[in-house]
This record gives sequence, C-alpha cells and structure tokens, in this order.
Amino acid sequence: MKRSFIFIMLFFVGIAWFCADIKAEDFYINLLKEGETFYKEGNYELAIKNFKIAEFGLIEDRENLIELYLFYSISHFKMGRIEETRKIVDKFKKDLNINDLSTLNIPQSIKDDFQILISTLFKTKGIKKRGSQKIQLNKIYEFESIFRDSLENLKHNNLKEAEKNIKRLKKIDKKDIRIQYLNGYIDFKKKKYDSSINRLSKVYSSIEPEFKDDIFYLLSFSYYKTGNYGQTLAFFQKISKKEIQNRLNDIVKEVIQKREKIINKIAMNISDKKQLKEAVREFVGDQFLFADILKKVLKVKKDDVQSIVSLVNQCVKISKTYNLEFILNTIDYLEQENRIEPGIEIMKKSRFYESTNKDHIEFFYRLGQIYFKNKNFKKAMSQFLKVHKLEKKYKKTDYYIDKINNI
Repeated sequence: MKRSFIFIMLFFVGIAWFCADIKAEDFYINLLKEGETFYKEGNYELAIKNFKIAEFGLIEDRENLIELYLFYSISHFKMGRIEETRKIVDKFKKDLNINDLSTLNIPQSIKDDFQILISTLFKTKGIKKRGSQKIQLNKIYEFESIFRDSLENLKHNNLKEAEKNIKRLKKIDKKDIRIQYLNGYIDFKKKKYDSSINRLSKVYSSIEPEFKDDIFYLLSFSYYKTGNYGQTLAFFQKISKKEIQNRLNDIVKEVIQKREKIINKIAMNISDKKQLKEAVREFVGDQFLFADILKKVLKVKKDDVQSIVSLVNQCVKISKTYNLEFILNTIDYLEQENRIEPGIEIMKKSRFYESTNKDHIEFFYRLGQIYFKNKNFKKAMSQFLKVHKLEKKYKKTDYYIDKINNI
C-alpha cells in the first residue's frame, strides 16, 4: 500500500513538472512572438528586451532560436548598434554551427533587411572610430537599401527605376562593383548580351557569394545567345542552386546535343580541319572538348594512327583550351601503338612542357618514363629531377633516378 502511494505521488509530481515545463516553454515562445510584434510596430527597444529574455529559455530550441536571432539582430541593427548586431550574428556560427548564412530559411518580411544587415556588417568590419562608424553606417545603409530596390525593379522589368537608382548609387560609392552587376543585368534585360557578358565577366569572381549564382545564370544564358556554347556549359556548371540551374535545362540539353553531334562528325572525318575549328569556335573555353573528341575517335578509328597524330597536332596548334587528360590519353594510345617519337613531339608542343605547376606533375613523370624507354637518359633525368623537386617520393621517381645514376 505504501509503495503504491509513493508511486502515485511520484507520478503526479512528474506530471506537474512536465506541465510546468510546457508552460515555461510557452512563456518564452510568447515572448518571442511579442518581440516580433514590437519589431513590426517599429518599437525595437521593447522587441530587444523580449528577445533577450526569450533567448534564455529557448537556448535548446534550435528552430525558434534561429528565428529569434534573426529578429534580435535586425532590431539592434535598426537602432544603429553595429557591434551588438555583429555579436548576435556571430551566435549563428558559435551556438548553432551555421557557417553559411545563405542556407537560412529567412521569413520573407525580413529577408531584405537581413541581407542589408549582413552587407553592412561586412562593409563596416574595419571601422573602429565611433563617429566615423556612424557616418559610414548611414552611407552603407543607404547604398544597400537602394541596391536591393534596384534588384527588385530589375526582377519586375522596371528598368527606368533601376537606372535612376544606379545614378544615386554612383553618388554614394561609384567604385562598388555591384553597380557593374546592375548595369550588366540591365544589358541582359535589354538583350544586349555581348555588353552584359563584358560587364559581368569583370565582377563575378570578386562579388559577394550571394549574387554569384544569379550572375552565372545571366552569363550562361548570354553566352548561349551569342553562340559560345563552351562558356554556356562552363557557367551553367558553376551554378550551385538547383532551382537556378533548372531554368537553363532546355538550353543546356540543346547545347549538349550540339556538342555530341559535332564530336561525332569530327570522329567520322578526322582529317576535316574546318570542322575542328568550328567546334573550337562554338565551344570556346571547353577544356574537355578535345579529350572527348579523342575518346570518340579511338572508338571508331583506332587503327588510323597517322590521322590521329595529325588530329592531335592540330588540336595542340589551334587552341590552348585542351586539358592534361587529352595529352596523357594521347600518349597512352601512342605507346600502345609503339609510336614513341610522335608522342614526345606532341608533349613538347603542348602548353604543359614549360610548366612548373605541381598540378602537371604526372606530365613530367610520364615524359621522363618515355625518355627512359627511348634510352635518352639525360633528358629522362631532367624530367625526374623536376618531379622530385615538386614532390619527393612521387611514384617510382627515386627508382628511375638511381637507375640512371648507375648506368
């Protein structure tokens, strides 16, 4: 009887604690929601007080904590408190292990504000003096707001408003590369694809990651419109977001079919130099093109060694866009056919021969092996020493060096 009573008491105590815990969690979530209401009303000071208390109770609630930090940071930002804002944003990395803020699912109502916040933090990182920081903050905030407004105008084809905004942006900071991005975007909208390519090519490598996928999309589409299919594919492959890639699927499918068609034509008539030049012109920058042509040729005309050597020499001569795979596959083939001399000549003509790049170490190693087989030990030693300098113990380099020294 006593045991049953103790058990019942413990059960009800547990229920009481459980209910208290639920009420406590509800209390902190309510504080979060009230804080968001204060934020929407522009009462940022009260919002901050709510968020500060709510953070304590939601520290183990990842989903609500993400939402809290978003509104908490923007509230401080709206009050002009840059350092406090920075500390809260840093909590995404420290407390939640979120290193890439672009992966956050940000509510649409605060998306632009948060993006402006992040850009402003980045721009004000090195500013230490209080007075200077306030002036710079106002300037940056104005630029960011006008810039975001310009992007929205462009997305809705309101080009005149976007162009007016660009004039305002130039007065604030004419050196900001995002102005070039906007101009390239406008050219794209006006179907001035060459001009768009020219502008966007100058900024995509140094612009903030947030805009890269959109620029890659604009460049891929623009190159397609100008008939440069190699760069169409190259920039398509740079896009990381699947939903942006999907917008180019029909174009890319068409380009891949064109590429396959021209590869097959060259493989069936490898002596037609005109066809090869046409392929290079249409697929500028496609470093896999020649390697894929060679693979196809070796499937259909493997026995025509002389024509294949001629084709490879033509490839090396007319373009520097071939990759290392193309040269090494050629050498593999020629060694199998016991045609070492043409292989050496091709390697000497290639752009890798004078290279000192470690990425090309296999080229030097293979050339050393070929010289060794051809009993040209002096030249073989030169290549193996080059390999040894770039990376000690690479494959059988030490073996070949010892062998040559003992000859």
